[in-house]
Amino acid sequence: AGLLAVGAGAYLAAVFLTRDAQRHAPALVDAFRRRALAAGVVVGLLAAAGLVVVAWDAPDLADRLRHGVPALLVAVSVVAGLASIALLYARRYVTVRLTAGLAVAAVLWAWAVAQYPVLLPPDVTVADAAAPPAVLHTMVVVTAVGAAILLPSLWWLLRLFQSPARTP
Repeated sequence: AGLLAVGAGAYLAAVFLTRDAQRHAPALVDAFRRRALAAGVVVGLLAAAGLVVVAWDAPDLADRLRHGVPALLVAVSVVAGLASIALLYARRYVTVRLTAGLAVAAVLWAWAVAQYPVLLPPDVTVADAAAPPAVLHTMVVVTAVGAAILLPSLWWLLRLFQSPARTP
């Protein structure tokens, strides 16, 4: 799981850097593309190996991953992962950002949906681990206020760094 998490982060970073390099440092595009292709293949193999390990070590979880919504999410991840490799190969650096993100997100959601309501096997559920309602409500308010303060700043930062460089 740790290798899969690190690999997915490296894959997404390389995918996103291909487009950024295309706009700001064209000489680096091929290097990031090669890294993204290699990381994509490695992450795909790690995800497949992870399913084998889950089948051996957690047969109940593996069974839930084979049925219903978790199975659909696994299929979405496989299709999006293969599409992102094809898009990288075709040098479609904007579209691949969407498919790569979808592939990684679908793996995470498949695990979460298959695991629900158990948070920590064998018997700690989400309800058991939840804070009291007063704390949860306070956290929602604090998160909303924090988001209202932080999101405009993040938008401005991304706008500045994603806009074309201006020469004086």
